[in-house]
Amino acid sequence: MSNCLPTRHDQDINKMSLSDLALKYKSDKLFEGYTKYYDLFFDDLKDSDVTLLEIGVFHGASVKMWEEYFCKGRIVGIDIDPSCTKVNSDRIRVRIGDQKDREFLNSVVAEIGSPDIIIDDGGHKMSQQTTTFEILFRTLNPGGIYVIEDLHTSYVDTFKDTPITTVQYLIGIIDDLNLHGKRGKVKRDTINYFESSIESLCFFNSICFIKKRAATDMPKGITIVE
Repeated sequence: MSNCLPTRHDQDINKMSLSDLALKYKSDKLFEGYTKYYDLFFDDLKDSDVTLLEIGVFHGASVKMWEEYFCKGRIVGIDIDPSCTKVNSDRIRVRIGDQKDREFLNSVVAEIGSPDIIIDDGGHKMSQQTTTFEILFRTLNPGGIYVIEDLHTSYVDTFKDTPITTVQYLIGIIDDLNLHGKRGKVKRDTINYFESSIESLCFFNSICFIKKRAATDMPKGITIVE
């Protein structure tokens, strides 16, 4: 297993940007324009022993990219196609199952522990994106980051299998983040889970980064909103 202290021979490889790695492994995250946004959030973490869980493996380009980018990280993929296990390595593990199956998702987290990063690049239907988020965001480590890719599917009829789109769902969470306009003394038990646990939502073109509060920032007791 490699470490993060490059020898002279390794320096050129370890200087590769995430975009370079995406090109190397032919990950569509480069062609979708996502890598520059990932760098904003992940650059400070790339030498850390993070656990990254990604839904959607396909040919394995993305998990291989993450394996090299997070040189101490553990990369876990989820896909419905059993052939995806062919990309398993020392630091990549693929689990086969449905991203809407609560029992399956909880069993993966029970096995690997709480992830630091979760990326949904799975089926892209509204029910898949929102159901997976509601199950897995609660398992994310405090201070962790949850990413939903390909939000343009909220504007494509063939993906709209729920009454509201994923973008509309996330707009509702923005309302939660702003406490639905609550003022004065707010009792802790009147704040819902997302109001108390989400620090920020950051949207770029077709992708959203949702950051969980650090454990020390979780509201306790009475929250005063002036």
